[in-house]
Amino acid sequence: MSTSSPFDTKDYWEKRFASSTDLSTVGYAGLGKPFNQWMYRLRRRVFLRTVTPLAADVDLNTVLDVGSGSGFYIDRWHELRAGDIRACDITDVAVHRLRSKYPQHEVTVLDVSSESDDLPAWQVDAISAFDITFHIVSDTRLRQAFVNMFSLLRPGGLLIFTDNFVQSTATHASHHVSRTKTTLEGAVHAAGFEIVSRKPAFFFMNQPVDTDSALHRRSWEIMTSTLRRWPTTGYLFGPLLFPIDLTLVKLLSEGPSTEIMVCRKPADKRAKI
Repeated sequence: MSTSSPFDTKDYWEKRFASSTDLSTVGYAGLGKPFNQWMYRLRRRVFLRTVTPLAADVDLNTVLDVGSGSGFYIDRWHELRAGDIRACDITDVAVHRLRSKYPQHEVTVLDVSSESDDLPAWQVDAISAFDITFHIVSDTRLRQAFVNMFSLLRPGGLLIFTDNFVQSTATHASHHVSRTKTTLEGAVHAAGFEIVSRKPAFFFMNQPVDTDSALHRRSWEIMTSTLRRWPTTGYLFGPLLFPIDLTLVKLLSEGPSTEIMVCRKPADKRAKI
């Protein structure tokens, strides 16, 4: 739909990160720290379950985490014993905190959806971009982001990212767009990527943006209204839903919420312009 927006992404995240970049700030705003901690436990398990088998075929000598925020996925690359871990974020405040937290890593301010001339001269084996692309509200900038990430990868390198991949109608908010599976796959292919896999990352523990079930949507509304009023109920909802989601996202090929996609840059390919 829209190819441009007056929404200032950098300003939005600078203000959101002003006080903190902990998981309750970089995660689902308003649901409180306890529930977000359980959401990130699920994210960790899904990331490791997805990427660990890939590491057998791709040397993780140099990796890049896009939109690093709190550094959660930097820590996941540490778990996989990646070599040279690099990171970037659109905000100055997050980059400042990340440089203090990870002085051994190169961290830079970068809007991955900006013109390709702004890119650092990096060639990496894998890129993680989690919960990033649905915050790029301009379709033109989204396509540029995939082109840029393609350029930053070595031939044969992997892009692992999350988005909502809705089956029917896209939904647009000021700072968030749930695009269709067709639109996202089209942008990925247009940049030159091959799609390796796509699997659910959440089931009950994230907003069901891609379901026809009125019961599922209503259950989410009740739970989140409770969490907003009493954040400590996250200590109940989190451990209750975590094992259910962990099982469902392993068994199912389609989900009602955010999904994780793995793409590969073919050998001897250059980025499309």
